[in-house]
Amino acid sequence: MTNLAVLMMLLLIPGSSWPDDPSAGLINTETVYLHTDRNFYIAGDHLYYKLYLKSGCSDSSRFAYFIIRDEKSEVISHSRLELMDGVSYGSIKLADTLKTGFYQIVCFTNFMRNRPETIFRKEIIIANRFDDDVSYFPEKDRQSSGVNVSSNVPKPGPLNLRILTDKNIYERREEIIFTVEPGEMPVNEILSLSISVSQVIDYSQPVPSITESFLKDPEGQSQTNLNGPGITYEMESGTSVIQGTVSEIPGTVKTGINFSSPLESHTIFLSAIDTVPNLQYTTTDSSGKFCIYLNPWYEGKEIYLKLRSKANAQITLDSRYTMKEPFQPTRDFNRNYVREFIKRAVKTGQVARYYGSEAKPDTIETFCSYHLPPEVYFKTYPTIYPSDYIELNDFFELSREIIPGLRIRKNNGSYSAGFPSLQYQIVSDEEPLILLDGVPIDNVNQIIDLGSNDIRYIETVPNVRYFNGLYFNGILNVTSKKDAIKNISFSQPFRQTQTDESISFTKPKHFNPADLPSHYPDLRYVLFWEPDFKPHGSKMDFTVWSSDIQGDYVINVQGITRSGLPVAGSATITVKAK
Repeated sequence: MTNLAVLMMLLLIPGSSWPDDPSAGLINTETVYLHTDRNFYIAGDHLYYKLYLKSGCSDSSRFAYFIIRDEKSEVISHSRLELMDGVSYGSIKLADTLKTGFYQIVCFTNFMRNRPETIFRKEIIIANRFDDDVSYFPEKDRQSSGVNVSSNVPKPGPLNLRILTDKNIYERREEIIFTVEPGEMPVNEILSLSISVSQVIDYSQPVPSITESFLKDPEGQSQTNLNGPGITYEMESGTSVIQGTVSEIPGTVKTGINFSSPLESHTIFLSAIDTVPNLQYTTTDSSGKFCIYLNPWYEGKEIYLKLRSKANAQITLDSRYTMKEPFQPTRDFNRNYVREFIKRAVKTGQVARYYGSEAKPDTIETFCSYHLPPEVYFKTYPTIYPSDYIELNDFFELSREIIPGLRIRKNNGSYSAGFPSLQYQIVSDEEPLILLDGVPIDNVNQIIDLGSNDIRYIETVPNVRYFNGLYFNGILNVTSKKDAIKNISFSQPFRQTQTDESISFTKPKHFNPADLPSHYPDLRYVLFWEPDFKPHGSKMDFTVWSSDIQGDYVINVQGITRSGLPVAGSATITVKAK
């Protein structure tokens, strides 16, 4: 066969490509950019942010994740962000117990975790207002130039937005007027902007602007290779995902097992405590991995995951908030400058707390799930209320006296349940699906000690029940008075975890000097923060007010156009006394 014939056959095979094509098996991925109102905070402050998503995929992620971690790489805060039209904004309340030091913000979508180098990282400083001596920062400038770099404030790279101010130097409590001009681009082409006017600590490498972040693509980092191990982390374009693996418990004796053969497939149940019996399920693949596209009803709830059948195995859940790469803070900076800046900020924070002048966030939009639970059944026999009968001590007595059609047998100290009427319809000796407080349990032995005083009501489905691809030999549902499921010890592999729910869109009220009593100090480091400015008309004019705090302030504007292109611009102004 000629080489040409072989090549033609390869091209006719579905999925075949040129052997040397570097783009074979590559798909586009996602990138995020985070704009914060400043880069230093006092413990207890609100950290305001806006996140932008750039997606090269046909679908894009609905959720992003926001992590703050300390110098030990320990996560001190994590949140899920809801993306609407590729953006999200809000605030994170920093705990007032945080120690003075460097912290790192990490932002990503689940899909971005397939390419860790695309994950967004930003360093900030958080100071505790009780650290008067700021002892965290050594006196000696070990690797410092010794220059007060506050006069050399970093600016975004490609300045495709121009910031025009009415002047460069302002007095305290003076009106500041500035205009954002889009250059050659029409104003109505801009979809959304985030704008901050704040003091910054100039101690580290400048954070790239959104244009620098979104327009660069070193070595094709915006693509994911499908020819390697494949996609590990799924895109959450519609719902959140729960991922994990089922594996053998370490130390298991593996006599006669062919280790190269695929693992046994397991069915995994997912449910939450509720008066409504609820269930989602999935099966593991040949490597033991599983992925559940979560019904939105489960968001923000504590969920139970367990194997349907008994197995000498364990369930390991993927933790998207665990970062493998350690945080390595900046070490080369002007320590004396940073110490003095933080000392002033700490003292200012103490006074500001006394006067209670910090702007509180306004909630713009909340995200609540109005979905119905995935019910296991809809039609039952009449509901049984044990309180309507004489008191019975355990479930064995209850089954004999007040639950028609259910039979519980005792054999060698163990109990089993079933519906005798189904003996000619079922194909296995498996017990009915037994649910306690809406959650599937292992077997009837786990509820055998529950008596009349423990149970609110009982429902039965004495019929063969098909639930999507599952088959049950009837259903027994028990709802307790005091969440008895929390006291159950599962014998089959089992995990509990808290699901995420998106935090609200929030932003602070814009400062109005008329709202501040004249004898109160104005101690704002952030003069203006607007995370979701949508241009109207032909001009973008803004008016803000300087505070009592002197120094350099950066007007920082980031945004995107209607076609998804990033735009950015910045300017520096100075506030000082007469």
